[in-house]
Amino acid sequence: MTNVDVSRIYGKIKIVDHFADLHVKKVNSFPNSPGKWEFVDSFPDFKIKFFESFRGPH
Repeated sequence: MTNVDVSRIYGKIKIVDHFADLHVKKVNSFPNSPGKWEFVDSFPDFKIKFFESFRGPH
């Protein structure tokens, strides 16, 4: 796996089971290394939004 700067990801994205460019593991605690993501409701380190249409940055 190559190092991927997630802030620079754009374009056509496909969720796959094999041969991925970015590997993410959903964890319930200790997201303390690259590729480990814990989904929380408060005090996030980062916020990600999935949306259907783009209106530009606000």
